[in-house]
Amino acid sequence: MKYHFLNLTHQVLNESESKTTILSQSNRIAGTSSTYFENGVGLLEDKLRHNTLYYVIHDVQRYKGKTLVDSGVTVISTKSDIITFITQELRTNDLRPIRIMARINPEFVIIVNDEQSFYLYQ
Repeated sequence: MKYHFLNLTHQVLNESESKTTILSQSNRIAGTSSTYFENGVGLLEDKLRHNTLYYVIHDVQRYKGKTLVDSGVTVISTKSDIITFITQELRTNDLRPIRIMARINPEFVIIVNDEQSFYLYQ
């Protein structure tokens, strides 16, 4: 079942943006060392910039043969909307595994896993 980010103010990807390319780019960055953060909202406040758009990726990956396939939804959102969304989802205990990465010139990926743990990859 797809997670459609109904509680997140967002934009859909435009026609020139490929979910596969976005996922591959986030996987390259996520291949680096990570740091665990106890306070995930504090991490978002610190790392995300107000004037930047971010991909928010429902992190559902699977293999079809030898090809990695992204089965989740990817949307575009802002720092304030992401923080509002994450805070609300944590409060209701309904946060799904997601990745957050800058739309332009990404320097890091924030991954939130099934256990609602926040990891910074850079």
